[in-house]
Amino acid sequence: MLLKVLPEKVSENWSYFAPAIYKSLPVGKPSYDMMVSVLEAILLERLLVWEYYEDGKPVFIMTTKMYHDNVVKNRKLLIYSITGMKKVTSPMIVETVKALKKYGKSNMCVSIIAFVENEIIINYLQKLGAQTDFRLIEMEIV
Repeated sequence: MLLKVLPEKVSENWSYFAPAIYKSLPVGKPSYDMMVSVLEAILLERLLVWEYYEDGKPVFIMTTKMYHDNVVKNRKLLIYSITGMKKVTSPMIVETVKALKKYGKSNMCVSIIAFVENEIIINYLQKLGAQTDFRLIEMEIV
């Protein structure tokens, strides 16, 4: 079951949520200041935290945010990070996608986009009809 976590719960349990979010942030190596910014975004509800449970135990933690594409003038639901604590199964992915589509539709999103590096998840989402040909390339400027 996918549940949206209240910002207050994330803040109260930051030592639990922070490492999971840290592991999969799409920013290279996150710094302390970045994590402070992440918590601020969560508290201001610019970044939402979700937790998937099975048999009362957490399976993964995911963050999402609204992405406003100002070029084509639409809104997308961005899966910003996702970290698993246990093996994620196909039915879990299907249930999560269904819940996120419902949430996105209620917020006038036209699609779901994601930062994903796990090939198993990429392949499965492709089977569900996701366009997976695009890749985000990031090069650090030093």
